[in-house]
Amino acid sequence: MKISFRTWLEEIASEKAFGQRDKTQKADVGKLLGFKTNLMRYSQGSFATLYQHPRRKDRLIKITAHREDVQNLVRAQALNSPNIPRLFDWEDGKKTKELPSLNSIAIMVEKIDGHPMEYTTGDFYELSLDGRFGLASDWIATGGTPRQKSIMEKYGLNNDLEHDKLARLMATLRDLKKFYRIDLSDFQDNIMDAGGRYVLVDMGF
Repeated sequence: MKISFRTWLEEIASEKAFGQRDKTQKADVGKLLGFKTNLMRYSQGSFATLYQHPRRKDRLIKITAHREDVQNLVRAQALNSPNIPRLFDWEDGKKTKELPSLNSIAIMVEKIDGHPMEYTTGDFYELSLDGRFGLASDWIATGGTPRQKSIMEKYGLNNDLEHDKLARLMATLRDLKKFYRIDLSDFQDNIMDAGGRYVLVDMGF
């Protein structure tokens, strides 16, 4: 079976990122980042490991070899959107810190309390009207198309709060694509439901 060049590149990048993630978890990352105490692991994803910041309970330290995720997240800060996790500067005023020994990058990111969104990637794509995020946002803000309504009802989420949350998220996805050419695909695993808002916790391919 033939695969596209992009798919091949993504598979190679994924394999490399998995290896770097495992290497990170064996290292003393607290020492590498200049902290005097060991960092407590908070969670891990396919590519990244998250640690609790030792002095700020509202922040996490994300270490990843997935540079596209970090680059997109840094650029997306300009939107000042509640759907984008806030990044915090390191002591040198920069948003990122290179960890050459791990071939990875460390960022300080807002700690999001919530759970993965309910929608599957397929259902979310239908909610987005096949990636027409601006149009989807406009429709959902007024209650949704018949198909959008049926999907929200399927999850028991056809209500005013959900309409507001989804409309804002779709508008953010529209702006990411329009202004930064950031086009996400794996929605199910990368969108967190934080109660009053949805948050894009991973912005890689």
